Amino acid sequence: MLTLEKIDDKNRYYDYVKGLYDSAFPDDEKRDFDELISGDLYESDFYLVKKGKQPVGFVSCLTFRDITHILYFAVEERYRNRGYGSEILGLVRKHFSNDRIIADVEEPVADAPNLDEREKRIDFYLHNGYRFTDIRYEWQGERYIILSQNGYVSEDEFSEFWDYFSSKLP
Repeated sequence: MLTLEKIDDKNRYYDYVKGLYDSAFPDDEKRDFDELISGDLYESDFYLVKKGKQPVGFVSCLTFRDITHILYFAVEERYRNRGYGSEILGLVRKHFSNDRIIADVEEPVADAPNLDEREKRIDFYLHNGYRFTDIRYEWQGERYIILSQNGYVSEDEFSEFWDYFSSKLP
């Protein structure tokens, strides 16, 4: 059974999570890790995922009103394809049970060098109860699609979500 443990920069698993974050995401998709994990960036919540005492991954979420956005989510490579990702999404759903939960995935464009990976990621979320929304956006030169669970999120709500957090940045 997996558990979520909220962490910050003083947690003993800080280096583990930072290493996984650095290896799991390309530089152009990352935010400043210290700002992200401290909650200073957007007031985000960062959770270590553990199986017993063993860390297996992390999930970073951001909540505004009744929408929780999964910003970053990774399972350590040696634990992948064992059902942990689905279990983590279940923990997020349970933890934020009153919220609509959204996740973004790279758009599966035909000339993408990682097209197979993009399609597998979409299938993973769909298999775990997420549904397509009409939301498409571009960030850092990459196109993304928003998937939601526990209710639909409109483009206006998504814009309001990010407008709120953008107004808090220095």
